[in-house]
Amino acid sequence: MEAMMVAAWKDAKAARLAPEKMKEKLVEQAKAYWGLFAKHEGLLKCVKESDERAKRKIAELAKKAGQTGQLEEENAQLRAELEREYSDRAVHAVAWVGQDPEATQALPD
Repeated sequence: MEAMMVAAWKDAKAARLAPEKMKEKLVEQAKAYWGLFAKHEGLLKCVKESDERAKRKIAELAKKAGQTGQLEEENAQLRAELEREYSDRAVHAVAWVGQDPEATQALPD
C-alpha cells in the first residue's frame, strides 16, 4: 500500500512539473521565433530601402537620358544652321566673285 502511495505521489509531482516544463519549452520557442521574426523584418526593411534607392537611381538616369536627348537635338539643329550659313557664304562668295574678278585672289582656297 505504501508503494502505491509513493507511486501516486510521484505521478502527481510529475503531473505538476509537466506543464512547467512545457511552458519553458514554449517560452524558448517563442524567443527563437521572435528572433527570427526580427531578423526577417530587418531583411524586409533592407530590401525596401534598396528598392527605393534603385527606383531613385532609375529616375535619375531617365532624367539624364532625357537631357542627353535634348542636347543631341539641339546639337543637330545647330549643325543644320551652320550648314545653312556655310551654303549662304558660298552663294555670296560666288556672287561677289562674279561681280569682281579680282576678288578671287582675296578668297581662301
